[in-house]
Amino acid sequence: MNAGAEEAPEIVETEGQHEESFQRFFDRQLTALIRQGDRVHFEVAEDGNIAKYDPDRHQWKRSFVLAEGDRFFQRDHHGRVEFTVREIRDDGVLIEARSLFDHRSFGPEKITRDTSVVLLPYREHGRGR
Repeated sequence: MNAGAEEAPEIVETEGQHEESFQRFFDRQLTALIRQGDRVHFEVAEDGNIAKYDPDRHQWKRSFVLAEGDRFFQRDHHGRVEFTVREIRDDGVLIEARSLFDHRSFGPEKITRDTSVVLLPYREHGRGR
């Protein structure tokens, strides 16, 4: 090994490891999830940290309407989660969550990636189910 050369971080990939935590996360984040035909209207709480970027207005929006295949995000300093509307169903919206977390600023030379899928039931205004 060369002196001063950086060691590549360990990459840990999992599937479904965060399904329960994402279910709780959305229960806290969303104030409404309303089906509008072949689209779904998401409303995020004022203190929420998920959003959809509006390139026409150059801003992140907390209220947005998405179709199957559309994406929205959660970001923080050490990672990010990309959410994709996988399927709009009669009983709710199937969301695929692809997360990445970089542990290196905490010590371990590790990056974790997970893909989880959650079903979010529709709800009118108000947090929780």
